[in-house]
Amino acid sequence: MRILHVLPQFPYFGGTRIVGGYPSTVLNLVERQQGMHQVEIMSRTFPTTPPETCAGSTIHPLGDARRAGTPLRTAWFMIRAALAVARRRGDFDIVHLHAGYVDYLLLAALLRLAGGRTTAATIYCPASPTPSRRRLQRMIIGTCHRIVRVSGMSENVASSIRELVPAALCVRTPPVLDAKIWGGDQPGDFASNATGRIGEPLRVLFVGNASPTKGLDILFTAAAKARASGLDLLLTVTTELDRTSPDSRIADLRQFASDLGLEDHVRYLGIVDDMRELVRSNDVHVAPFRSTQGPSDYFVSTLEAMAAGKCVIASRLDGMTEIVVHGHNGLLSEPGNPEDLAAQLISASDEATRRRLAAAAGQTMRSGDMTPATNLARFEELYDTAKAGR
Repeated sequence: MRILHVLPQFPYFGGTRIVGGYPSTVLNLVERQQGMHQVEIMSRTFPTTPPETCAGSTIHPLGDARRAGTPLRTAWFMIRAALAVARRRGDFDIVHLHAGYVDYLLLAALLRLAGGRTTAATIYCPASPTPSRRRLQRMIIGTCHRIVRVSGMSENVASSIRELVPAALCVRTPPVLDAKIWGGDQPGDFASNATGRIGEPLRVLFVGNASPTKGLDILFTAAAKARASGLDLLLTVTTELDRTSPDSRIADLRQFASDLGLEDHVRYLGIVDDMRELVRSNDVHVAPFRSTQGPSDYFVSTLEAMAAGKCVIASRLDGMTEIVVHGHNGLLSEPGNPEDLAAQLISASDEATRRRLAAAAGQTMRSGDMTPATNLARFEELYDTAKAGR
């Protein structure tokens, strides 16, 4: 089968070096599909993005991702994508759109009409809670679901779409992510990954961008409170692209951390060459996001940390509660509550607790519902039902 994956931006820099949640899930999916299908990618890219993925899938650039973000540029990207698919009409059996917001189903419909081929769309964020935007999204779903097969990253996303338009029949298609790549192959390997270093500070990792939604300021406040309670920690912060992490925002956050007395307890990194090694070298992964209106509903960096057998702390948001069970395979904190997050950091500082949670986290990502084979089969079923018009 010939599959074209389309997404608004693909910040890929060769090998496994990629920035952002859902683009990394697309790369994982493409790597798995490449052995079974002819797979290509079409997206806005970066000047250093290579012409193909490490698995050999061709990448077709559709403009500069550094200039993405405004409604006008989004509209222009949609037009360019539809025209590009129209020019290659007949080259693909399936066109698969991956996007954050429900609004992008408009693009999926355009791709279906332009290419005349079976089209599927996977949405990564739930429908908006804002009444005016919900009305717009209801109209979009109601119009598009007849010609596009829709899926959601999580059950929360899928149910939010079905709630707006029950006839959409939206299904859950979790990301394809291989725990064996991120961590060990045996449960003991995961537990050993959680072992700390006696006499050294707790190593805490934040992976994301500097936008307010990601809650880095909350983590800084929580870290200061935890330190005031006697916890010694070292926080590593990775931020992403200039568009989502501009220098001015980084400078403001650095000053905020300094004002909290964290200047010597935070190290700042940009785009990381080896994210797997960075994840493995830390003790706790924290995702203090305020909402999933922007971040994907499953925090992909959190799933990767779980796959690496690390203790995770995530905001108690609907998508993540499908994966993380508080006190079993991770810890949950109330969104926007630094006091609660500080308490979870202190809980995670206990090595026995951390080892137990990390082992369960690794096992979660190796079990039936989240294995690559299971989730790859879900995408194959999505394509089959799309082709059958069901």
